[in-house]
Parts: sequence; structure tokens; C-alpha cells
Amino acid sequence: MPSEKLTDRRIKTVRAEGQRLELWDLNMPGLGLRIAPDSAQGPGVKTWFVRYRFQGSQRRFKLGLYPALQLSDAHKAAREVFKLIAAGTDPAAEQQAEPAPEADTFQQVAESFIARHVKVKNRPTTAKAVERTITVELIKPWGKRPVQSITRRDVIELLDAIVDSGRPVMANRTLAAARKLFNWAIERDIIQTSPCDRVKPPGNETERQRVLTDEELRIIWRAAGAVKGAFGGFVRICMLTAQRRSETAAMRWQDLDLDKSLWTIPREVTKGDRAHEVPLSSLALEVLIAQPRIGDYVFPGREAKAKADEPKAKPKVEGKPINGFTSAKARLDAQVLKELQAEAKKRGADPAKVQPLEAWTIHDLRRTAATGMARLGVPRLVISKIENHAEGGVTKLYDRYAYEAEKRDALDRWGAKVRSIVSPTPDNVVQLQPARSAS
Repeated sequence: MPSEKLTDRRIKTVRAEGQRLELWDLNMPGLGLRIAPDSAQGPGVKTWFVRYRFQGSQRRFKLGLYPALQLSDAHKAAREVFKLIAAGTDPAAEQQAEPAPEADTFQQVAESFIARHVKVKNRPTTAKAVERTITVELIKPWGKRPVQSITRRDVIELLDAIVDSGRPVMANRTLAAARKLFNWAIERDIIQTSPCDRVKPPGNETERQRVLTDEELRIIWRAAGAVKGAFGGFVRICMLTAQRRSETAAMRWQDLDLDKSLWTIPREVTKGDRAHEVPLSSLALEVLIAQPRIGDYVFPGREAKAKADEPKAKPKVEGKPINGFTSAKARLDAQVLKELQAEAKKRGADPAKVQPLEAWTIHDLRRTAATGMARLGVPRLVISKIENHAEGGVTKLYDRYAYEAEKRDALDRWGAKVRSIVSPTPDNVVQLQPARSAS
């Protein structure tokens, strides 16, 4: 390999185009700098090493990463290595003979990444989701393997298996988590290259367009009132407020001002990392007031049993909001089907032939509410404010108007619309006009 007089400027600016590059220092024979190709995540890693011969065999010994190890530091480290070689010691052999540290297993690296990066750099809800993806999708198959042994082919085969299991979106989420994890490991000098480089997301993500009909809203509302626990009220509030599932689940009594008909979602809970005020319609207030107060959360998770010596004591929640959405949604869907069958029976139809509702999600309630408000003539900007969508550019910098009155009017109108759907006025009932005073 040709040598050159390496300088600080040359080392700082050099890049590898397409394939790995090695530079050799003319001022320190045997000292080399390996530059990995650039990736979508940033410049390639630069690693100092020494090449030498020992007992007739060629060896390499890694010194460290640039810029942590500057040119002058690399020269000093190389001299120490050459002193060992001159004394009859093979530093590369000693390095290989050392047992692999426990931190080099994928599980240890992943757990360190979760503790030092995921939980530090993300909001609690996001961190929890990423941690679960890493634990279930990555640690489970790779946990005991040396992290350095994982290849691009391993990554592709893992993602293919997730797609084949019918979870293309999860495959994309898993790749994103793995990519960040391996890039973090590179920064920590645990690995030299990422097996996720040049791996494309395997799943096709299509944006859901499901908007529930008025009839579907009515059936879901009725079913929500029949299921046990806090899930029914939670579903109804999602329907009425158009807020995200995670934010609604985390609703606390202290976040509510029922006298002002206002729900303030704290900054640490919202996706946009900013506090968000949600006006509450009269129907939403009725749902909330009907919820039993058995803890800090309006929609609590599992309830602890009352103590044996306090049989009349109220059960207390374990300090967690409602969870287990998959099983709770399945119970709600079963109740929805029962409601449909009951209505079919009243019409004289065969309940056994009733088909369940087309698949729907809790997030579809948010989309349905937004669509419903748009049909009522609510401007798109107001709907965006209600949903707390992120803004950018000039709008974010200069538009500080809160749209409080507009949001309240929109949600009041939507609440009235939902009330008319779930509790329609019979045709034979005449709405009386308020009496006017005689002039």
C-alpha cells in the first residue's frame, strides 16, 4: 500500500467512496488508518491500527478510533506497540486471547443502549415502545450472540420472518430500532460497521383511511357501555375528543377541570412534546363524571384487591393507566357483535347470519371525529389544532393564537352530533321551543 505524510487536516477530511479505504503514515511505518464507507447515518468510522510481522506472520493490532485518538496520540500508541514487539510480545495474540467481555453480547449492548440512549433521548411512551420492540424482536433471537457476529444477512432474514408473520409495519419499526442500536454501538467503539447499512424497510405501509359510519359509531357506543371496566369510557372519550390513544389512556383526574370543561394534557404525555388543552363537550363531561374515582387515573389499569381486614375499602389502582388494549378491544368487538345480533333478532332476522363490523382500530375513532367535524363545517386548521398536530416553519414561529374558542365550538358541535347518533330523538317526540316573555 502506498504511504503518505498524514496530517490532521487530511485525516479530518478524508472520506471512503463506496468501499473501505486504508491510509498509511509515511512518518510512522506500520501505522494505518482504516476509513469505513459513508452511510445514510453519517461519515464512515475511522480506526487507527498497526500492521506488523511476528514470527513470520503478519498481524494487525487496533489502537482506537479517530477523533478520540488524534494523530499525535496514534503515534505514541504505535510506539508502545512496537516496543512490545521488540521485547518478544505479540500484542494482537494477547488481545485475541482475552475472553470476550460480557458487554459484547447483543443482549448486554441492547440493554445498555436502552438505558443510556432510548430512555434518555425519548419521551416515556416512545421509550417504552422502542424498548418493547428491541426486547421482543431483537434480543429474543440474538440475545446470546456476540454483537460483532451479526451480519446484514441476519438482519434481512429476521425482517423477512417478521413480514412473513403478517407484520410488515413491525418489520419496519424493528429495522429502525436496530439501525439506531448498531449506530450507537459504532459510536461506542463496540463494533466497526453496522449490519443494517443499505438494508431497506421491507414492509409496505399504507395509510389507513377507515372512517366509521354513524351506524357503526352508534353500535360501538352501545357496546362500550356494556363492557366491564374502564375500557368502555376510554373508547367513548376517544370518540368525543379526537385525541391519541396513549394520551387518552394517561388521563389523570388532576388534568381535568370539570368546572371549566377542560382537559389539559401535560407536555410529557403528548406526542408533540407540548401541553395541549382539549375543551370537553357536555357529552364528554357526562362520560367522565360517570367514571368511578379509584385512583389517579381516570381510566385505571389493574385494580388491587382490598385488604382482608378492610372489606369495605375501595380498591386502589397500582399506579398505572389502562393497558392491555389488544385483549380489551377483542372483548369490545365481541360485545359489538352481540349488539348487532340483538338488533337483528328484533327485526326478525337470523342472528347467526350477522357479520361483525369491518375491522377497526381505536385510532380510527380519531380519524372519524376529525372527518365528522369537517363535515360539520369546522375549518381544517381548527381540526389540526384539536388533534395537536405538529407545525413547522413560519406558522410555528409566529402563530401563537391558541384557537380556544374555535376548538370548543368544534368539539361541542361534534359532541352534539354524536349525541344525536347514539341517542336519536324519536320521530313522534316534538321538540318544544322555549317560552318567550310577553312583550
